[in-house]
Amino acid sequence: MLYTVCLGKKSFTTVNLTISSTSKVIKEYTERKEEIEMYSKEVEANQQKLVSLQQRLTSLHEQWYEPVSSLVEQINEKFRVFFATLKCCGEVLLAEHEDYEKWGIDIKVQFRNSDDLKRLTSSYQSGGEKSVSTILYLLSLQGLTDCPFRVVDEINQGMDPRNERKVFEMMAKRLRLCVDTTA
Repeated sequence: MLYTVCLGKKSFTTVNLTISSTSKVIKEYTERKEEIEMYSKEVEANQQKLVSLQQRLTSLHEQWYEPVSSLVEQINEKFRVFFATLKCCGEVLLAEHEDYEKWGIDIKVQFRNSDDLKRLTSSYQSGGEKSVSTILYLLSLQGLTDCPFRVVDEINQGMDPRNERKVFEMMAKRLRLCVDTTA
């Protein structure tokens, strides 16, 4: 049964609940309360799993991050020295990202004093600059990997004669160092 009470300009509607509708409401309330308790336990269990997974991720990150960043720093040091020999600048960086699948190596180079270091891309640098950067990166890997040599077809393609000569001299010097250490 529905009652409407008027007090001045305001009116209020009240509901008269019968005993059968009251028991239905109590039943729904009890069911909802049980659902809330069940979901609360599920949320708590998932939060504990999340904490556990985050701790595991942190532990795994700590295990490999330092060796990888140290290796990239060694590559960077050699790369910078090789570029300095050409009176240019270059650096190799670990490109970190929140998503581990997006991590990588960034190679930045500067061939002209008027430029800043720019990421090595297929569109910004000339073919010769990309060739120089590639061979100097490969030379920077020498001694840090088990692969004693690399084959790159026509690496001097697009290089100017000065850089071609300098790169050849660096390669010959690295080869002599490798031969001297294995003898």
